[in-house]
Amino acid sequence: MALVAGFSGFYVQDEVVHFTNHLPSELTQLTYRMKIAESVLEIKLTATETTVVVISGPIPTYGVSVNGQLISLAKTVR
Repeated sequence: MALVAGFSGFYVQDEVVHFTNHLPSELTQLTYRMKIAESVLEIKLTATETTVVVISGPIPTYGVSVNGQLISLAKTVR
């Protein structure tokens, strides 16, 4: 959980899930999955990009903020 909270700046406030990329330059990427409510999200951090996609479950009804911007999520087809 320390990697998630630290490197991805993960926290929840007022029904919004926040991610802020703090990936150190020594790492090229960090990818992990987390279940929030009924949705499984995949979060991928690189030096220049933060992506959040729904892997399974419904599209969340709660807000998701990436680097300070509210985003809309889509379900990934694999």
